[in-house]
Amino acid sequence: MIIREYKPEDKEGIEKCSFELQELEKELDPEMRINSIEINRAYVELLLDKMEKRGGQIFVADQDHKIAGFISIAHGSQPLPYENFEKYIYVYDVVVLSEFRKQGIGERLMNRALDFGKEQKADHIILDVLAKNKVAADFYRKRGFREGSISMLKKLDD
Repeated sequence: MIIREYKPEDKEGIEKCSFELQELEKELDPEMRINSIEINRAYVELLLDKMEKRGGQIFVADQDHKIAGFISIAHGSQPLPYENFEKYIYVYDVVVLSEFRKQGIGERLMNRALDFGKEQKADHIILDVLAKNKVAADFYRKRGFREGSISMLKKLDD
């Protein structure tokens, strides 16, 4: 298993990983997610565009030329005047395919993201996690992340 930079030929593997993540999130909170192959492909295109425009990077976990997972990170937008950080890296996705979990791949991907942040002279790394994704939230907490803000959601009745 190697962690390396994304190459265009990895796109199909990224789409597979992203689709699996979206399916999991849809299962955890159907009100928050919809998914289809077409929606997922559009999301991956948007993600690749964001990486290019924001000086970001996708790192993949390559297991014998198969994409086992990936992490996508980019420079965050300008902090608000009252926020106590100057330059941060935002994590868009962390995904490890179910068949490769519990092998330390997520840890290795996250470590590479942290290294990228340090290389970019960032002072923070920020990510969002679906509130009902307790496994992911615990993964991040064990690596020193803490809750910074909580988004609230209410469906408006017709």
